[in-house]
Formats: sequence, structure tokens, C-alpha cells
Amino acid sequence: MRLALLFASAALLYLPATAQAVCPKDCTVVITMAAGCGSGIKVAPDPMFVASGQEVEISFVFQGEGWSFAEDGIAIHLAGDEFPKGASSSKGRKFKHKNKGPKVFKYDVNLIDQRPGPAKGQKCTLDPTIVDQ
Repeated sequence: MRLALLFASAALLYLPATAQAVCPKDCTVVITMAAGCGSGIKVAPDPMFVASGQEVEISFVFQGEGWSFAEDGIAIHLAGDEFPKGASSSKGRKFKHKNKGPKVFKYDVNLIDQRPGPAKGQKCTLDPTIVDQ
């Protein structure tokens, strides 16, 4: 499994520029949830590319009703000091990021069901990707 992730990550680093949507100075990641965990969380763009040497502010914005970010709404794996947290709310999270060289970051989007009913409080997760070129 780790070997497959390594190869997939390496492939993302070397996609031609025309095949990528590279994040400008300020980036917005739009997150939606169609109905419930079964229908899944959708994220755009995924993957998100950050140009070499670029310093960006990434805004993660949830668009929809009945769901909100969990306490750990956006959890970037192995982020170290490369993603200091900024402002946060039930519908948004912000991070600053400085691309320090080619690297692939997986992150979790964690949403909580706020709708009345038996699924209220259920947590749903998706793991998209940020690619530093």
C-alpha cells in the first residue's frame, strides 16, 4: 500500500503544467456534501497544486446545509511547521503555506452531521491531496 502511494505521489509531482490547476496567491478549496456519508464529501480542486517557492493562503470553505467542520475539520498529515493555522469557523478554515520544495501532503476533511435524526453527530472523512511542485 505504501509503495502504491509513493508511486502515485511521484506521478502527481511530474504531471505536465497543462494538466494541473496551479494555486495562485490565495487558494479556495470548495467542500460539499450531497446528502450523507454514503454519498460522500466532494472537494475541488483535488489535487491542489502549489507552484515551487510560492507562499499561499489556503481557504477551505464548506458549502451546504446540515453539516459543519468537526473540531479537526482540516487535518494536514505530516505538516510540521509548513501549514500554520489561521482563522476558523463552522464553515471555513484557513492555513498559510510556503512551498519548500516538491512534496505531497494528504489531508483529512472531517465533517459532522448537524441534521436532526439518528445520524446527528456522525463524522464523515475524506482524504484529498496538496502537491507542492
